[in-house]
Amino acid sequence: MSVIANKVKERSERLLWAEYAPGFRLRVRHLTTAEILRLEDQARKQEWDRRTRQKSEELDREKMARLMAERVIADWRLDGETLRSLLDLDEYPEGAVPYSAEDCAALLTHNLDVYVYVRGVCQDLALFEEARKAEAAKNSMPSPGADSARTEAAAP
Repeated sequence: MSVIANKVKERSERLLWAEYAPGFRLRVRHLTTAEILRLEDQARKQEWDRRTRQKSEELDREKMARLMAERVIADWRLDGETLRSLLDLDEYPEGAVPYSAEDCAALLTHNLDVYVYVRGVCQDLALFEEARKAEAAKNSMPSPGADSARTEAAAP
């Protein structure tokens, strides 16, 4: 595999936590433009237009939402109150809502704002770079106890 292909593959395996609203965080995978276009191609449906007698293509939103839920969203942290407001539900059990691809697809299908947000985040390379740098900085910072242990070991 070429160097560029390896780098693109590494980039597409990046994940980040993105907060849509208080009480709703999504673990999103980065997708390249080519990957998004492949998903769109898989979600297109063709129908015959009887009036014009030609094939017409359109994006099947439900299928695209299912594909996005499976390929883009890895996990979420969602509480019942936030879900209630996102889908205008009358009732939902209190506490955390466990992630499932089926529930995620339903949310993406019935709430266009969440779908647009996820679509924008998964293609925004700057967000993933920022998250990677923040993680690297967090991992490179020594723990508070490490300095005192080094000082004590150096003292005679």
